[in-house]
Amino acid sequence: MITIEPGRMTSAEILNSAIYNEKLAADHYDSLAQLCLKAGNETAASFFMDQSKRETGHFNRLLKLKTRRHGSEGTTLGENVRWIVSETGAGSQISPDITVDDALKLVEEREKDAAEFYSVISAKTSDRVLAAMFKTLADEEVRHQYLAKALRSRMEMKGLVEEVDYVDLGFE
Repeated sequence: MITIEPGRMTSAEILNSAIYNEKLAADHYDSLAQLCLKAGNETAASFFMDQSKRETGHFNRLLKLKTRRHGSEGTTLGENVRWIVSETGAGSQISPDITVDDALKLVEEREKDAAEFYSVISAKTSDRVLAAMFKTLADEEVRHQYLAKALRSRMEMKGLVEEVDYVDLGFE
């Protein structure tokens, strides 16, 4: 569950919030991919690398829009961030002893937070360009959440979740 601080936000503030959070997500997913690679779990590593690339794509699209609208001045990441996220989703920290199953659950929560944020902002903004961009991003974040759920389900059906948790990730 996310909350957005009350009050008016400028389009630059909204974009800064989104840019910051997309960068954070991309970095976290990249870290999870590296942990999985190190442990020899290529399936999970590939999933997290793809997630990182998707979030980097969002980051780049948002940064390009912000630069086009507001120039390169003032594009400091984290400036006026007002996306307050759940502790189990985008606001959570990655523990080095996280299991694959927990990491995929984390992805689901983060993507749920992001989809909710973009949906709320899309509905509240009077800026048609931003509304369209955020509606598209909300839809993409829902898709990312689905991909994490689908991978978890496939792993559970194959009985891999328990096997790949600590042992395959190397966190015994």
